Amino acid sequence: MKIACIGDLHGVNRWKAALDLSVDHYVFVGDFVDSHVFDDDTILKNFEDVLRLKKEHPSTVSLLLGNHDVQYMYHPDFRGSGFRPSMLDALRSLFGENETLFQIAYSYRSFVFTHAGLHRRWVDSHIGTFKGPSDLVRKLNAMLTEPSRRQRLGEIGLARGGRDAFGGPLWCDFDLELTVDPCPGIDQVVGHTQRKFLGRVDQSGNTLYNVNYLAYSLEPIFVLELN
Repeated sequence: MKIACIGDLHGVNRWKAALDLSVDHYVFVGDFVDSHVFDDDTILKNFEDVLRLKKEHPSTVSLLLGNHDVQYMYHPDFRGSGFRPSMLDALRSLFGENETLFQIAYSYRSFVFTHAGLHRRWVDSHIGTFKGPSDLVRKLNAMLTEPSRRQRLGEIGLARGGRDAFGGPLWCDFDLELTVDPCPGIDQVVGHTQRKFLGRVDQSGNTLYNVNYLAYSLEPIFVLELN
């Protein structure tokens, strides 16, 4: 199994290079929108292209939500940065019409993919026990469908200037939270924390990858190969 791990886009169309790769699955780790570089039309067109890819290949493309995405999909329930009032109507409509195409987490074998990562104490507090990566992902995705629990996914820890003890899977900081105390028993692929190259940390017997570099460098898209 070869998985193209596509980091935060923020309007960048470099994800299209993954279409030329010989892979079995594509996982976008979220943050499709908001940018310090691109205008509204560029961001919107790029996002529409991603949605089109998902609709054309529903079983081989997984779209995960990032903190920049949920602030439009569930406006005004989530706090965020980079919010563009000028795009609210268009993005809220697009996210709303395509809500079923998105999820919080994806898993394959020992790996769990989320936007920002799963800190041990956050999982202990909000998920509790789970029977392997697939069960953990099932519980995370169920939280997204339950308004009373959805807000917990976007908890912002002290490391990111928030008021919560630890960041949830939309806000966990790779350097200051995830790699310090990751959820045990799972390997992870995440984005969120900015990089200029692929990040890899081996911690507590698990491997953690950070793929949030597409918008900040010309490094190639990371392909995770799992036999």
